[in-house]
Amino acid sequence: MNEDDAIKNNMEKIIHTLEKESFDKGDKLERVLDALIPLSREIKKRDIEDKITEDFRRRFSRLASEDSNRIGLYLYLARCSNYAELGRLNGFRVACEMRSAFEVFTDEFMVWSESQREDFHGLYIEEIEDIDETLKDVSDEAIPIREKDIPAWVPESHWWWRSPAQQDMSEEEIRQHLEYVHWGGF
Repeated sequence: MNEDDAIKNNMEKIIHTLEKESFDKGDKLERVLDALIPLSREIKKRDIEDKITEDFRRRFSRLASEDSNRIGLYLYLARCSNYAELGRLNGFRVACEMRSAFEVFTDEFMVWSESQREDFHGLYIEEIEDIDETLKDVSDEAIPIREKDIPAWVPESHWWWRSPAQQDMSEEEIRQHLEYVHWGGF
């Protein structure tokens, strides 16, 4: 199997996952969103023909907006929001990872005109704006994510990775901060 066929195979796995019924909708969407990041990188690296990616995006968008998948997406958005709220503790990095997955989902795969519901885009954007606002609010006290710990594929436009105000915190300061917060200092 050549690399192009492997990418097409990964696209089909994502579609198949979205088509399957699942009791744990949040888990299913998490797997799908996590799979979009490496798929995006491979598509860019291999310059896969537009017809293939456009067909995938349309199918993906229709399936992602179906009721069961949309519910899973909202559950995943809620989890990201919860991690963002925990940004002063240890949730900031996880929130950044999830937020970047949403950015790839939105910018590279979701075709909103293919959505099964007219209000899907607006509701999704509202949730993303709330998450962004929370990330900004907690960034004044969030533990920094060292540049070496930010995934290499993350573009500068994913501002949340670099938003903690105290970028120069030492490891000892981080430990003390977490202990202080853990024991009810806030």
